[in-house]
Amino acid sequence: MDNCLSCGLAKNKKIIGGKIFFPHWIANTYLGDEGMSGHLVLYTKIHRDDFSNLKLEELEDLGPNIGILQRLLRQYWEKTFPGDEIERIYICYFHEGIFGNKEEEYLNNTHTHIHLIPRPKSIGKLLREYSKDNSIHAHSIYKIKENKNFPDRYLKTNERVIKMMNFLKNSNYEIRER
Repeated sequence: MDNCLSCGLAKNKKIIGGKIFFPHWIANTYLGDEGMSGHLVLYTKIHRDDFSNLKLEELEDLGPNIGILQRLLRQYWEKTFPGDEIERIYICYFHEGIFGNKEEEYLNNTHTHIHLIPRPKSIGKLLREYSKDNSIHAHSIYKIKENKNFPDRYLKTNERVIKMMNFLKNSNYEIRER
């Protein structure tokens, strides 16, 4: 699709840190400003506008891809941020985005993609600040960088993105880069 960000990324656009290629999916760091270190996006190589339009082989590939990325992200985190292990990796399928002002532009430019967002122990403590009962409000993860106690070491920088993506791409799992 011509105006689709994910299709452009899949075809040829170079991004900081590069991309990880699976048989039917591509992963890269989340490009939005609100993301923190470790936030990944997994999207189909071919334009699909809904889960119901995925081919069987794309569906069969999805679970293993998520599992590999979760394991690798945990290994990277343990090595890079010792003492603050990942307690959860949120897997989110919003299927929303900013693609245009007109409803038809928006509806015609959505691309199936999934966010993988690490939540280390220290960030869990910060997420509790959004609740009255001291529970973790996972849905507030997108705005966690706004918290005055957000650790600087988890801010997403180009250097950190490159380091993480190199670790993920150079792992022992069956991940290929183009």
